[in-house]
Amino acid sequence: MLESENEYLFVYGTLRQGLKGPARRILARFSTFEGKGSFRGRLYDTGDFPAAVPSDDSGDRVIGEIYRMLESDELLRTLDSYEGFDPHADSGNLFNRKMVDVEHPDGKTVKAWVYLYNRPVEHCKHISSGDYLAYLEEQQ
Repeated sequence: MLESENEYLFVYGTLRQGLKGPARRILARFSTFEGKGSFRGRLYDTGDFPAAVPSDDSGDRVIGEIYRMLESDELLRTLDSYEGFDPHADSGNLFNRKMVDVEHPDGKTVKAWVYLYNRPVEHCKHISSGDYLAYLEEQQ
């Protein structure tokens, strides 16, 4: 089943539970955690943060968390700034906010906003697991 509401957000990096990214407070204030999920994409380590890009390969998955937005305008405005996304710019954004199909572990699919990296990834390390938290644990 595919829900078409624009009320979901998918996070895969520094905004995930267990990390102390500066925007976690705003996420907790303006959304509720719905559960884990994944979308078709490839995950990279830029050196400073993770970066997801779309993929045509069905085996490529980015693991993260699904949130239901309570006050989407306020939340997205704050996260747009945090992620380096200007919705009025035609180019130059560090990330672009796009709608993707996100799958829950039970197979249910929702449309959710996600921030996709808008730079080349050739010199970035591919995170083959697609899971940034697991990758960080491996680095310790």
